[in-house]
Amino acid sequence: MLGRVAGVFAVALGIGMLLPDIQRDTPDAPAVKIESSDNADIRTADSSSVQTRRTVKQRQRVEAPERERRRRLEPELRQPKSYEIIYLGSEACPACRRWEADQYADWRRDPIRRKVPVRMAEVERFSVNRGVRGEDFGRYHRIYERAFKDRRFAFPSFVLMDGRQIVDAGTGARTWNRFAHMAREEVQYAEWREEVLRRQRSAGR
Repeated sequence: MLGRVAGVFAVALGIGMLLPDIQRDTPDAPAVKIESSDNADIRTADSSSVQTRRTVKQRQRVEAPERERRRRLEPELRQPKSYEIIYLGSEACPACRRWEADQYADWRRDPIRRKVPVRMAEVERFSVNRGVRGEDFGRYHRIYERAFKDRRFAFPSFVLMDGRQIVDAGTGARTWNRFAHMAREEVQYAEWREEVLRRQRSAGR
């Protein structure tokens, strides 16, 4: 009986001594990294977010100059002025006759006359001793009184109006030339503004 137990014990001991050698000789299995689908989704979402941020930044860099250009244009896109010129003259004034035959004749041949009208207010006769009064200009008497309240008046004189507002007033051919130039510039601006707005409406479609 004792001999059988001793034999079993010896066999067990031998097997135990061989196990470390077997484990050392057995190559390690390659490590397999298991990644959950949740982590993969998170990494994909992060990558999409980064790409989206890059796209937004690129778009901002492209659009920034255009926004700045529009910002600079915005103050210029005011409403065009509704200019008209009031002429205050006299049939007995030689300088008035020269203006009508020369500068006003050129104006009447210019298409701008349709956009900037010239209103004629003439005094039939006046006395140097009596001077000129507002009532001499009929329905334009209030414009005369407002425009030349603090200005020297002489024939011919001109008043530049924007609607009911007096923009400026003065006498002589130089004043006419200055007002005509301002009127032309305003007409050109109105045409340019209309073209800008048309392009903006087309781009917004």
